[in-house]
Amino acid sequence: MKAGHSVPSARHDQGRTTLTRVSLTVILPVLYFFLPPYYALQIQDLNTALRFCFFLGVNGLIVGLIANLYRTQAALARSDRIFRNFAELILLAAGSATATAT
Repeated sequence: MKAGHSVPSARHDQGRTTLTRVSLTVILPVLYFFLPPYYALQIQDLNTALRFCFFLGVNGLIVGLIANLYRTQAALARSDRIFRNFAELILLAAGSATATAT
Protein backbone atom coordinates (compact mmCIF):
# COMPACT_ATOMS: atom_id res chain seq x y z
CA MET A 1 0.00 0.00 0.00
CA LYS A 2 1.32 3.46 -0.87
CA ALA A 3 2.01 6.02 1.81
CA GLY A 4 -0.90 8.37 2.39
CA HIS A 5 -3.53 5.84 1.32
CA SER A 6 -5.65 4.35 4.02
CA VAL A 7 -8.07 1.48 4.20
CA PRO A 8 -11.67 2.63 4.74
CA SER A 9 -12.65 2.25 8.35
CA ALA A 10 -15.31 -0.15 9.51
CA ARG A 11 -17.27 2.81 10.90
CA HIS A 12 -17.39 4.43 7.45
CA ASP A 13 -18.62 1.22 5.81
CA GLN A 14 -21.19 0.76 8.55
CA GLY A 15 -22.42 4.34 8.11
CA ARG A 16 -22.87 3.92 4.37
CA THR A 17 -24.66 0.60 4.88
CA THR A 18 -26.98 2.17 7.44
CA LEU A 19 -27.77 5.11 5.15
CA THR A 20 -28.48 2.75 2.26
CA ARG A 21 -30.82 0.64 4.41
CA VAL A 22 -32.71 3.72 5.56
CA SER A 23 -33.10 5.01 2.02
CA LEU A 24 -34.35 1.62 0.80
CA THR A 25 -36.80 1.48 3.70
CA VAL A 26 -38.23 4.86 2.70
CA ILE A 27 -38.83 3.96 -0.94
CA LEU A 28 -41.90 1.74 -0.48
CA PRO A 29 -43.84 4.11 1.83
CA VAL A 30 -43.21 6.98 -0.60
CA LEU A 31 -44.55 4.88 -3.46
CA TYR A 32 -47.52 3.69 -1.38
CA PHE A 33 -48.59 6.95 0.30
CA PHE A 34 -47.40 9.86 -1.82
CA LEU A 35 -47.54 8.84 -5.48
CA PRO A 36 -50.78 8.20 -7.38
CA PRO A 37 -52.58 5.84 -7.35
CA TYR A 38 -52.55 6.31 -3.59
CA TYR A 39 -52.48 3.27 -1.30
CA ALA A 40 -51.17 0.98 -4.04
CA LEU A 41 -47.66 -0.22 -4.88
CA GLN A 42 -47.86 0.54 -8.58
CA ILE A 43 -46.75 3.28 -10.92
CA GLN A 44 -49.68 4.55 -12.94
CA ASP A 45 -48.15 6.74 -15.64
CA LEU A 46 -44.97 8.31 -16.95
CA ASN A 47 -45.32 11.41 -14.74
CA THR A 48 -45.44 9.24 -11.61
CA ALA A 49 -42.46 7.23 -12.82
CA LEU A 50 -40.47 10.42 -13.40
CA ARG A 51 -41.36 11.76 -9.94
CA PHE A 52 -40.33 8.44 -8.38
CA CYS A 53 -37.02 8.47 -10.30
CA PHE A 54 -36.43 12.06 -9.19
CA PHE A 55 -37.04 11.00 -5.58
CA LEU A 56 -34.57 8.12 -5.96
CA GLY A 57 -31.97 10.43 -7.49
CA VAL A 58 -32.26 13.03 -4.73
CA ASN A 59 -32.19 10.27 -2.14
CA GLY A 60 -28.99 8.86 -3.64
CA LEU A 61 -27.44 12.32 -3.76
CA ILE A 62 -28.20 12.95 -0.09
CA VAL A 63 -26.85 9.54 0.95
CA GLY A 64 -23.67 10.20 -1.03
CA LEU A 65 -23.21 13.64 0.53
CA ILE A 66 -23.70 12.31 4.05
CA ALA A 67 -21.26 9.45 3.41
CA ASN A 68 -18.76 12.00 2.06
CA LEU A 69 -19.27 14.12 5.19
CA TYR A 70 -18.49 11.14 7.44
CA ARG A 71 -15.43 10.27 5.38
CA THR A 72 -14.17 13.86 5.51
CA GLN A 73 -14.71 14.10 9.27
CA ALA A 74 -12.77 10.87 9.80
CA ALA A 75 -9.91 12.12 7.59
CA LEU A 76 -9.86 15.43 9.47
CA ALA A 77 -9.69 13.67 12.84
CA ARG A 78 -6.90 11.42 11.56
CA SER A 79 -4.96 14.41 10.21
CA ASP A 80 -5.44 16.35 13.44
CA ARG A 81 -4.17 13.39 15.48
CA ILE A 82 -1.07 13.06 13.27
CA PHE A 83 -0.39 16.81 13.45
CA ARG A 84 -0.69 16.85 17.26
CA ASN A 85 1.62 13.85 17.61
CA PHE A 86 4.15 15.47 15.30
CA ALA A 87 3.97 18.79 17.20
CA GLU A 88 4.54 16.98 20.50
CA LEU A 89 7.52 15.15 19.01
CA ILE A 90 9.04 18.45 17.83
CA LEU A 91 8.54 20.02 21.27
CA LEU A 92 10.13 17.02 22.98
CA ALA A 93 13.07 17.07 20.58
CA ALA A 94 13.52 20.83 21.08
CA GLY A 95 13.37 20.43 24.85
CA SER A 96 15.96 17.65 24.91
CA ALA A 97 18.26 19.61 22.54
CA THR A 98 18.05 22.64 24.83
CA ALA A 99 18.80 20.52 27.90
CA THR A 100 21.77 18.88 26.15
CA ALA A 101 23.19 22.24 25.00
CA THR A 102 23.30 23.73 28.52
